[in-house]
Amino acid sequence: MSIKCYEFFGCKKQKCVIFKEGEERNCWEIDPTLTPCTKTFGGDPIKMEEKIFFCKNCLFYEYANNKTN
Repeated sequence: MSIKCYEFFGCKKQKCVIFKEGEERNCWEIDPTLTPCTKTFGGDPIKMEEKIFFCKNCLFYEYANNKTN
């Protein structure tokens, strides 16, 4: 069983679409307007094609993509 981003961070923002995604997708695969974490990036809303650049700096992204987990 894989851990999800909200479990990793102890996030309680259940309006985030990832709570309903189950095991189907990861947070970095979801439109940034549907995930509250992208508001922490500040500035203008980011576009989907830009999101992965931010996500690659996320501790959860690093954890989930670490092959030794």
